[in-house]
Amino acid sequence: SQQDALAAEYLQKALLIEYSFKTLMSLSQLLVRQERHGEAAELLSSYKKQAADEPSYWHALCWLYDFIGHWGKLLETALQWGSSFKHDKNAYRFLASSYFQMGRQHDAITVYEGLLSRHENETSDADELLQDKARYIELCVASVELEKANNVLNTIAQKEALPGLINAQVQLAIFKGDVAKAESLCNLCVEKYPEFLSIYSHLSRVA
Repeated sequence: SQQDALAAEYLQKALLIEYSFKTLMSLSQLLVRQERHGEAAELLSSYKKQAADEPSYWHALCWLYDFIGHWGKLLETALQWGSSFKHDKNAYRFLASSYFQMGRQHDAITVYEGLLSRHENETSDADELLQDKARYIELCVASVELEKANNVLNTIAQKEALPGLINAQVQLAIFKGDVAKAESLCNLCVEKYPEFLSIYSHLSRVA
């Protein structure tokens, strides 16, 4: 809209006059709202030196690179984020995503094994742990590391199933050729989480 365009112009001028992290993030969010994702990434990247001490800056920049598919930039940025904020798990999740998209599945799995190990040594949110286990299983199935996928799957109680975890179980069942189990899991997910759209593509394959 014209109002958003004027707001973006004002924020750009304000940044040129005096750097402000709040202004930087507001402008980047406005550009994203206008679907100008590439411009938002370029903007954030140009202020890396000034904003490097803010974890939310790294999260926003990695999210943008992930969204627009700049995997090399995502890899570089996630590594920088992780080196500066070693306890921020999100840096490693984005790092694994970049490895996987670049065809380096083994590296992605290794990153998630490190994350799961950290969960064992730290107090973690239960949902966060389950989501990381689900993503790890998905990575293992995609890389035909079925034994690793089963080992982690066996540590999870059925009652704890989140949509991402059920999705991972469906992928594993499909890979093993167990169509009946895959269909049963798809139906369970649809019943419990009808808003989880990814499951419907699997259901169309096995129903």
